Amino acid sequence: MLVTVTALSFVNAWPDEVVLDDKFFVNNQHLPDWTEPAELFRGDVWRTVGSQSGLYRPALLLSLSLDTRLFGGWLPGYHLSNILLHLLVTLLVYGFLRHLLQAAPQQTARPDLYALLAALVFAVHPVHTEVVNSVFNRSDMLVSLGAVAGLWWLLHFLETHPARAWAGLAVGYLFALFSKENAVVIPGLAVILILLLSTASWGQRIRRSIPVLWMLLPLGLYLYMRAHALAPTAAETGDGVVRVTEMVSEVRIMRPENLLTLLGNWGIGLKLMVWPHPLQLNYPALSTAAAVASVGAQLALIVAGLAQLRRGRSALLAGLAWFYLALLLASRLFSHKDADPHLAERYLYFPSVGAALALAFALTWLGARLGPRRVVLMILLILAVMMPLTWVRNNEWGTDLRLFETEYRRSGSYPETLRFLTGGALRRGNAARAAEICDRHAALIDHNAGLARHCGQAYASLGRPEDAEHAFLAASARVPDPASTSNLALLYLSQGRRLDAIVQFQRAIDQEQHPAIKNLRRGFQLAYLFPGDPESLAKARDYFEEAYRMEPLLRAANGWAKKMDQALEALED
Repeated sequence: MLVTVTALSFVNAWPDEVVLDDKFFVNNQHLPDWTEPAELFRGDVWRTVGSQSGLYRPALLLSLSLDTRLFGGWLPGYHLSNILLHLLVTLLVYGFLRHLLQAAPQQTARPDLYALLAALVFAVHPVHTEVVNSVFNRSDMLVSLGAVAGLWWLLHFLETHPARAWAGLAVGYLFALFSKENAVVIPGLAVILILLLSTASWGQRIRRSIPVLWMLLPLGLYLYMRAHALAPTAAETGDGVVRVTEMVSEVRIMRPENLLTLLGNWGIGLKLMVWPHPLQLNYPALSTAAAVASVGAQLALIVAGLAQLRRGRSALLAGLAWFYLALLLASRLFSHKDADPHLAERYLYFPSVGAALALAFALTWLGARLGPRRVVLMILLILAVMMPLTWVRNNEWGTDLRLFETEYRRSGSYPETLRFLTGGALRRGNAARAAEICDRHAALIDHNAGLARHCGQAYASLGRPEDAEHAFLAASARVPDPASTSNLALLYLSQGRRLDAIVQFQRAIDQEQHPAIKNLRRGFQLAYLFPGDPESLAKARDYFEEAYRMEPLLRAANGWAKKMDQALEALED
């Protein structure tokens, strides 16, 4: 039944199209091959498209590489992989919940039934649609896979074979870390489950939790490999411990003035667990009054969990603790760039396992009072409401245009929504639509670099150089943006402002942090400024070749080197 319901919920989630970041990773022949595992662990997940994000996700790259080998250009295949992965996670959640119910201090009648009902809600929940529909965001499913499998293994063997239990969790933990950064909290989840859901005395629970310190070993290995992989050059890798220390020291805690926004976002996340409508790619911050009300509601829920704990029922508190801990990093309480609080659907997949945990125990409580049949009927009604919402959201994810226009109708002038919408319009060659959005929300151009870059591209395409110049300058005003600066240089060059173009080309080179891409930009400067000079073109070719040598996955550099050879041959003729 679980397989059938999951499949039916996502029956329309495998279109012959990809959206957002998927366009860069689906059927990307530049991805490291799974037969060369060292390449999977060697760098930034975005380096295959000539960019840097600070994200280290080799397990995600492995899954994408396998899909590329299996499906090639058949786009529905990648979506089918996501659906199967969601099904696998759902089956694991069912088994995990059944184990927890069977081991609960209060013996539960029909644990299989109540675990199944909670897993069915997890399977069809509309808030999971982004992760299931987005190939790149399967990383959240991979994290959940490693976490649930590892924690189930831990709890199964903890009393009888503790060494085996913690070793199994270490494997799941390392896999999850290689999938996405938010997996770092899994040891904390292990402690929560041992302390709150065990039948042993509190002294035994604490003693059983102490070996969680062994999880520092897989965490240390991950941090060491991440530090080396994300070092700009081999020379900057340096001593491994020093590099890890530097990387950790770069983490910033959220500014105090953003705390209310963060707590409000957590409240939105909890609300979406209960009523997942409307669904959006990004959720604007609540007003101050709404955020305060949300904090009050969350405190009341936590107090209820503590009250239940005093009565010997800890599932609500355990579920809440899972939810908040799993959401901690994604919500940007800690970040490398002092980022503002943010909430997206994809952030809620891993935390929703905690919601399923709380639901499973709540259903057992209801079943003891109302009877299993009424509980089953209640869940069937919930599924009857949720499944159509999931179908509708799957349909919205069918094309980027449909998704972005829907997002625009729901969230209006939210800058990230405008960035998505203008970017989608540009990719479809509709610069007029992008410019229309930019004109309508011109006041926001100065406050979002991505939106400003898209507006600059749209204006430049439509022959509006003054507007394009303003947008490109705005894009790099707050944070250096070498892509926008290069676009500005090309704009100046098209206007005959050669000296201004030279300044901006050099500025883009200075802004670029990645050594290989810096050489790529040096080559661009010479290729665009001196297209008829053999010496400059030869030097540009050398820069492109050096960029390709430094980063073999930067295939654009190799393509530009060949263009320079062709240009030199044409000049000789």
